[in-house]
Amino acid sequence: MGDALTLEGLARLAGVAPADIELWLRAGLLAGPAGAHDDRDLERACVLARIVRAGLTVPEVARCGREGTLADELGEYVESLYPDGGATETVVQLAAELGCDADELVSLCDAMGLAASVDRLGRTDADALRTIYRARQAGLPEEALLQIVRVWRDCGDRAAEAALRLFHFYVHAAGPSLAGGASAAEDADASARRIGARLDGLLEPTTVYFFRRGYARALIREMIEHASTFSGHTVAADVPGRMAAAVLFVDLSSFTALAEAMGDVPAAEVLRRFDAVVRTAASDGGGRTVKQIGDAFLLVFPDPTSAVQCALDVDAACRRESRFPAVKCGLTWGDVLYRDGDYVGTKVNLAARLADSADPHQVLLDAAAAAAFRPAAGESVVARGGRHLKGLPKAVEVFEAQRALPDRDVRFTDPVCGMGMEADDVRAAVRVDGELHRFCSRRCQRLYATNPSRYRV
Repeated sequence: MGDALTLEGLARLAGVAPADIELWLRAGLLAGPAGAHDDRDLERACVLARIVRAGLTVPEVARCGREGTLADELGEYVESLYPDGGATETVVQLAAELGCDADELVSLCDAMGLAASVDRLGRTDADALRTIYRARQAGLPEEALLQIVRVWRDCGDRAAEAALRLFHFYVHAAGPSLAGGASAAEDADASARRIGARLDGLLEPTTVYFFRRGYARALIREMIEHASTFSGHTVAADVPGRMAAAVLFVDLSSFTALAEAMGDVPAAEVLRRFDAVVRTAASDGGGRTVKQIGDAFLLVFPDPTSAVQCALDVDAACRRESRFPAVKCGLTWGDVLYRDGDYVGTKVNLAARLADSADPHQVLLDAAAAAAFRPAAGESVVARGGRHLKGLPKAVEVFEAQRALPDRDVRFTDPVCGMGMEADDVRAAVRVDGELHRFCSRRCQRLYATNPSRYRV
């Protein structure tokens, strides 16, 4: 157990006044008796101080404790950090036990998000450090371990945030109104507790399950990458993390205009449908969804043919979607650097620039990807000449991958929101200078009428 903290010591470490600590004590927000606070109370006080910095006053925080759920939420938070109590250790003590340099453990703490706690590590954190450090003792280089830990931390943060926020949005926020009375509120609260308990029980087994599934998919990609070295594509081994990869950016055309015309909620539904299309195509093609940035996805593949066919599949799927914007893609093939679960390098930048410059329904390739692509029946590559891309000093030779379309594939594009439409989806039309413009809604038609020159396709 760490040394007991006085009220003044607790206030100093939390960065608040002793009077603030006294007020929070009276509100039941701190658990320990005055003058004998442990690390759990320090965590509570630090969180309360952050809430104050976010805009609430100290008395308002105290009122939240007396009248709301803040005290319960603080208890849950502290229990997640100190499930075995408030026992603490220091990095120096742990380094002596493990026979390593303390600075190395400090770097590991930083990667784990524990940099501020190196002098007061909870038992769970100290045990995690012991477990993780076994990889170093087995010979894994320090930089490799730090990158692995940072990726695990990011994945854990994202998964935990999703669990909490979605539980709040769809369970807590969907509870009964005040008109339902106390009985309905009690039933909703009991239901929320049951769902929360079930969700808690899913966390560890599902985390292990998804890691194992992801590991299996990663093994397939690695086997393909290793096998590709026999085809003559070798990667310099001078820099750890350098590897060959096909990099694909997939972006929705005119999504900003679509969101402005339709509003955030309908635009989010379009993104949900797009997300399903991209992830299905990537999984089917043996690729990995590295990240999503707004309406753009970064995907990587072990070979360019799979990447190109994924891009063409995404375009075909978006064409089949009713009332859906066009997609545009940029793709490169060559050496990239793998860092912290992400991919960086000139090939990544070039793929993003190709996607930016693509027209709706275009899949643009660099010369290396075009040369290595093995088209299937009905697929082809067409040279598009040199193109100056944003941020690049020289013109880049650009190629377009194409796939034959069905004869019946006739679609129109709303000039306001960029929505792709078949004839049955058209809700309005207007002829300007002999050209017929079709719209997915009356709203888009009205927006067009306010400034036709802005919305020329």
